[in-house]
Amino acid sequence: VENVCIKNGAITGWGYEGIRAEFVPYGKAENLIVRNCDRNGISVGDGWHIHHCTSIGNGFDGTSSVFVGIRSRENTTITHSTAINNKSGGVWGSGNLSHCVSSDNGGHGFLFGSESEVSHCLSKNNVGDGFQQINSSLVNYHKCTAHGNQNNGFQATNTHGRFKATDCIAESNDQHGFKSLNILTANNCSAIGNGADGFVGGESCQLTGCTAYANDNGINLGTGSAVRDCVANENSQSGIVVSDTCLVEGNLCHSNGSGGSGIHITGRECTIRNNMVANS
Repeated sequence: VENVCIKNGAITGWGYEGIRAEFVPYGKAENLIVRNCDRNGISVGDGWHIHHCTSIGNGFDGTSSVFVGIRSRENTTITHSTAINNKSGGVWGSGNLSHCVSSDNGGHGFLFGSESEVSHCLSKNNVGDGFQQINSSLVNYHKCTAHGNQNNGFQATNTHGRFKATDCIAESNDQHGFKSLNILTANNCSAIGNGADGFVGGESCQLTGCTAYANDNGINLGTGSAVRDCVANENSQSGIVVSDTCLVEGNLCHSNGSGGSGIHITGRECTIRNNMVANS
């Protein structure tokens, strides 16, 4: 069975999944409300298109099993959809996501298992990360916001994973704003008022035109990284922290913590030029 289309309806209070089609490829789910089902709200296979769907309060079956609002396999397109107050997470899948909202879920707002393009999505007030990827592929974020999540705003947990964020905001998350165990690339992004570092990454990271305000450390990157034309102000520790063979150029670091530095070099053979550093 494939190319199934489910649309224009409501599914409420079922004792299993609201929609269970995880082994059915290339279907469509459109204009649906799935509410208060015992397991996943919507669970579909590869290549589905999910459009204007809402999944609310699903997965509370009384067991420790992991159930989420919208769950898909690879190469899925999800647009203008919402996941609210689901047991273990909001939207889990991979592919192309745009104009989606995931809020107040009991796990990660969005979770990606392979290469994905994500734009104009909001993840707020979730128990886990706002956006998390667990793979070694690239995830591109464009104009996405993570606000008030209980872990990180954006995170890549795989030591070979990497993500690129453009025009994104991580604000008031309990841990880091943007975190990658490997390569982090960020352009014109803002990390504001997060409980740990604003931007933290491994080796060979690239930050350009970003703002880190009122975090722990503003920017904290590993060997071979570059920080250009960024602003790091009023962070409680240092504005910018880098390790070996890094480039720090054209940045403004102002009024960072008395126990930290405007720019803190922990390694050697770095190039530091054309920056402005002030403590008041």
